[in-house]
Amino acid sequence: MKAILKALVLLPVAAVVLAVAFANRHAVRISFDPFNSEMPAF
Repeated sequence: MKAILKALVLLPVAAVVLAVAFANRHAVRISFDPFNSEMPAF
């Protein structure tokens, strides 16, 4: 029962992630620094 529920949750999530990955193929800069000094907020 747990395996079926896990599959019902993970398969749609994986499908959405793959759809977004295939739709956005150009380079995107990812930064995990919320306080970046290069682009100040003010």
